[in-house]
Amino acid sequence: MMLRLKPFLTTPLPSTPLTVFFYNEKSSRSRTIYTNEAGHFNLRAALDFIPTHVRVLASDRLSATDEIHITEPQGVSLITDVDDTIKHSAIGAGAREVFRNVFIRDLGDLRIDGVKEWYTKMTSMGVKLHYVSNMPWQLFPVLMSFLSGAGLPKGSFHLKHYTGMLQGIFEPVAERKKGTLERILSDFPSRRFILVGDSGEADLELYTELVQANPGRILGVFIRDVTTTTTQGFFDSSINGENNRTGPRSAPAHSSSTTPNGSRAALKDFEERPKLPPRHQTRSASSLGTARSQPAM
Repeated sequence: MMLRLKPFLTTPLPSTPLTVFFYNEKSSRSRTIYTNEAGHFNLRAALDFIPTHVRVLASDRLSATDEIHITEPQGVSLITDVDDTIKHSAIGAGAREVFRNVFIRDLGDLRIDGVKEWYTKMTSMGVKLHYVSNMPWQLFPVLMSFLSGAGLPKGSFHLKHYTGMLQGIFEPVAERKKGTLERILSDFPSRRFILVGDSGEADLELYTELVQANPGRILGVFIRDVTTTTTQGFFDSSINGENNRTGPRSAPAHSSSTTPNGSRAALKDFEERPKLPPRHQTRSASSLGTARSQPAM
């Protein structure tokens, strides 16, 4: 637990100059930026070459280097939520259960069946991933460990700049995420998007607004139902209109949509589409605490 809490206990470096190097085997450029009062920084740099790596230098003893992954101007991107979408967090079960899932439980126990296979298939078809979460940046090492252990593909990360007390982790996220999503769509005006989330944090309402505001750019919206306690699985079908909210729902793997005039809409290249993760019975929020071991707080 202390290893995961450690980033929250560090002393920030406010108003500190940083040198950021972008480079590849032939070229290099640098930019200087200052951290804010919380020790955070954000940099958008226009470059005349394509870098392969970035290095952030604060001092001769404090630096970080990482590989750069390029997203082309055109293509398809998948924007995905993290908590309760690709990682079990039980946001609806309350702060204590969230704390246990974030800071105590083994990361291997937080995997959700079918996510690895579905996301891996999507990336093999050329889809780029963008992970968007209300998770604070202090939990970035934990998130990276989870993604690596779960075998999930790499992508860009858009997390929360954490400045308040620890309770800030549990703040409402819809409006905060909206700005991030709008920026991604603005940064890639020629790309089209698939939106993936869950029913526990108003993702459906937020994604609906994005669909209406960006006609023709959103290819699909997938929502993992974590609030309905009847037998169901990872995502609700947005294709089969015969499903209902009160009974068991069949997997959407081979369904097609019916238009109001009765004609059936063709699903282009259907056989090549990756299958959705298998459906399984979800547990109610009240059962989450008893179905898993309860570490002492």
